Amino acid sequence: MKQAFQKIVVGLLLPIHLLLSMDYFVTDRLEMNASMHLLAPGDTMTMSSGIWRDQALSFSGNGTESAPILLRAETRGEVIISGVNSRLDLDGSYLVVDGLYFLGGYQTYEDNHLINTSTGSHHCRFTNIAVVDYNPPNWELYYKWMQLKGQYHRLDHSYFSGKKHRDAMIKVVIPTGEPSFTQLDHNYFGDVPLGMTGNNWETLRIQGGDIAYGRVIIEDNYFYRCDGEIEIISLKAGDNDIRRNTFYECMGTVTCRKNEGNRIYDNFFIGNQRWGTSGVRMYSKDHIVYNNYFENLYGEKGAIALMYAQPDDSAVENPEVENITVAFNTMYECDPNISVGIMYSASSNRIVPPRNSIISNNLCYKTSGIMTSLGEGVEGITYSGNLFYGTDLGIADSSGIDFSDPSLEFTDDLWRLTAESPAIGAAVGDYEYVNHDVDGQNRSDGANDIGADEYSNDAIVNRPLVREDVGPEWIWNENLPLAVFVSTSGTGSGTVLIDPPGGIYAPGTEIDLIAVPDEGHQFESWFGDVNGSDDTISIIVTQNMEIGANFSAPVTYTISIWNPSGTVSGTVELNPATSTYTPGTIVTVTALPAAGYEFSHWGGDLDGSNSNPDTLRMDDNKAIMVNFLQVTSLYGENTSLPETYALEQNYPNPFNPSTLIKYDIIKSGLTTLGVYDLEGRLLQQLVHDHLEAGHHEILFEGAEFPSAVYIYHLESGTFNETRKMTLIR
Repeated sequence: MKQAFQKIVVGLLLPIHLLLSMDYFVTDRLEMNASMHLLAPGDTMTMSSGIWRDQALSFSGNGTESAPILLRAETRGEVIISGVNSRLDLDGSYLVVDGLYFLGGYQTYEDNHLINTSTGSHHCRFTNIAVVDYNPPNWELYYKWMQLKGQYHRLDHSYFSGKKHRDAMIKVVIPTGEPSFTQLDHNYFGDVPLGMTGNNWETLRIQGGDIAYGRVIIEDNYFYRCDGEIEIISLKAGDNDIRRNTFYECMGTVTCRKNEGNRIYDNFFIGNQRWGTSGVRMYSKDHIVYNNYFENLYGEKGAIALMYAQPDDSAVENPEVENITVAFNTMYECDPNISVGIMYSASSNRIVPPRNSIISNNLCYKTSGIMTSLGEGVEGITYSGNLFYGTDLGIADSSGIDFSDPSLEFTDDLWRLTAESPAIGAAVGDYEYVNHDVDGQNRSDGANDIGADEYSNDAIVNRPLVREDVGPEWIWNENLPLAVFVSTSGTGSGTVLIDPPGGIYAPGTEIDLIAVPDEGHQFESWFGDVNGSDDTISIIVTQNMEIGANFSAPVTYTISIWNPSGTVSGTVELNPATSTYTPGTIVTVTALPAAGYEFSHWGGDLDGSNSNPDTLRMDDNKAIMVNFLQVTSLYGENTSLPETYALEQNYPNPFNPSTLIKYDIIKSGLTTLGVYDLEGRLLQQLVHDHLEAGHHEILFEGAEFPSAVYIYHLESGTFNETRKMTLIR
């Protein structure tokens, strides 16, 4: 461990703790732990640049508001935390984490959250950090990239991208009986593909109990294609502010779930007609949605949705919707714009429609489909001062809705009012909290305009964000030499090992690549960014690399079996009994005749053999045929041979399911006896063999046949005869 010199600051008025602040330089977890108890307000712990692999880190201490304790990267973005089960746990107060990069690792057990604050922690800050592609091999594994317990935390100017496993990306836990006062601002959240299951894929989850008021502020963040599930932000607590965020092509909604009084305002929802993009959906009561801009959303929930809910006396997750205010929003070509009463579900007990809510001073423009919808049983919805234009309204009562052309033009990133717009000065009602528009321009001069945008020449303060507006500055520096990735793959069956393991390296690192074929396979060659045929090679990585190994499949052979009389006559047993065989394997082949049959002889690769069992040496693919004969019997004392050929009527007849057929042969020779349907199709060959002269009988089993009249036909020498028999099931 290297302990930096004391920083002597000239200035008699500085607090003593700043005069004596220390900077501890650490290179691994053990050095961090050894220095932790020394940390005092104003101190810094500096982590050395490089890759910290498989490191379960803890940061604890108690700073003060004026002298927090800082855990920082030696150079922002160049302390890379990766590997298996790395994590960072915080416990204490006024702790700051700055510049760490969590990249490409994964956890192996559930609830092993990557970044976690303790329940008693408060006033902790995470800034300029990034978490990228921290996914387990099994997408079903639950763990969060960040869980914030305690109070007064802040996450800002950070970057979260590429989450592909189950569980919320970030969870803020509201303390029991107290607000959280957590703030999330100027962060990038993005590149989250659609989850494999419907739930537990949120980007942000604000989690409270049955009665919880979070006072969480989520502001000035950029959400890009956060598609994990229907809830981008899941508000399971009340009294939160969601403001000045940009949701760009996100397949989901800001969802008010449990608890009351959330405020959603000054946000931009841009869909670009991407399927599944939506805006805000609401359960519970007293939410206010105002000054939001929605453009080209194309999802089932549309721009704004008031949901069917569960009865309050039984609701757990979806309480009744009441006293909602939707005001001063602009919706441009959203499908639909406003839905009041959707997603009725008797099976989920979502049967209570929204009620007693206000939809006021909203501007909706749509050229096809319907403008809005009203579900069955909805009552107490007041429309006032709205300006809708372009297509069918979608509801019967148009009170409180004007159908004039709003006269919009696209300028400064949005569809805005022109000087001729009838929306100017036409808003009604008193909404004291609407004192500015979505641009941050003042609304206080005279009557307000309808919609999110106030017609104004004032400077625009709040614009739709782009990704470079948020996150740590270092993440956008493409020339910053942070780390290089080595990804491996294979054709055939085998594994590529990397030494040292991990797949993420500082530029210039020397690594060994080892090709390990599965049993019976062979390594052939490398492909991709390396080549050659040696199974172990050393390379120096200076850039991202994709490396593959070709493995040849082992030679194996198969045995195919054909039984011309079908499995009713018998089967064949193979030992060893596998689907494929390696060259040289000796396979024992045994014919197992069914009752009433006997083994006759082999064909195919055992042609000419009547040994049972027999053996095959596997030097190629083999095909064998097994022949079984149905056993016939001579009946009577057989003291005399028959004088004439005869085919007797079966007995009993009709029968179910079996009947006996007797026939006489006066001269030994090839004899056949078959059962046919009335169209002459052979259904079962009862006899096909060389028989001696005498009285014969055979039992016909009809259990596999339906009720019908059948024909049985005998041929022996020059004799042939046909009779009918009836099967009744």
